[in-house]
Amino acid sequence: MIDARGAHSLEALIERERGLIARLKPPPGSIIRGRGLDQERFTGQNYPTRYDLDKISQEHGIFISRTCGGV
Repeated sequence: MIDARGAHSLEALIERERGLIARLKPPPGSIIRGRGLDQERFTGQNYPTRYDLDKISQEHGIFISRTCGGV
């Protein structure tokens, strides 16, 4: 599980998730979970889109919950 707390930009979040996948090497098709997203820290954008999450991986499902626990 990726800890998204403190990510101040979408790019930082993407790099954290990519780093997690590179370290853990989960099999294709695995779900990569994250928590602690606070999109209010991002400038110019709210929630990450599916296109943003595709930049992390197109071989894994990506699920990131908000810092409050919402999705």
